[in-house]
Amino acid sequence: MAERANWEEQYRIHIVAKHIDQTDAIQNHIMDKLSKLDKLTHNIIDVHVRLEIQKTEHRCNLTLKFSHFKIQTHASTTDMYASIDKAIERMCTKVRKWKDKIDHHHQKQVEVDEVEVEVVDVDEINEMIEEENEREIEEAFALPKVEKTKTIPIKMLTLDEAMMKMELSNDVFMIFKSEEEQNLKVIYRRRDNSYGLITPKA
Repeated sequence: MAERANWEEQYRIHIVAKHIDQTDAIQNHIMDKLSKLDKLTHNIIDVHVRLEIQKTEHRCNLTLKFSHFKIQTHASTTDMYASIDKAIERMCTKVRKWKDKIDHHHQKQVEVDEVEVEVVDVDEINEMIEEENEREIEEAFALPKVEKTKTIPIKMLTLDEAMMKMELSNDVFMIFKSEEEQNLKVIYRRRDNSYGLITPKA
């Protein structure tokens, strides 16, 4: 049994082989095929690939790990390269379905509200602090300049779907309408990569 972790990629790749030699050709084939996942999502933490031969059965088990979710696929053929291709293609199909489910959730009965979000130029605030450090902090932050406003659609989602959408994006926060409670909520990404949830009250 052999194991390999690739630290040069954005995520770690572990390859474990049982009853089969883990050749450079097999490793390179796996790396090449896994590049398809980079086009679908950039939030992968680990990829575990397990290869095993039992008589004439060549098995490939694939596990994709996010911070809060795991996706697993497997394939079995009489050829290891074909099993690898099939397992990775099934993984790509699952990730696409997850993304489509989030992007098109409740298309037929979607409730969309409009909310204005004020975007503050943080760099300008930092420059104000550096250039006018003799002023009190309260004065420096009293009237921050609003650079722009924009309108964003508010989708109705369950909490699990909101977390899944955050997993598959690079957003820092997201405003959504809770399907369970029928009110606005804000989910945000914390420094430790966990999530916080804010429920505004009137």
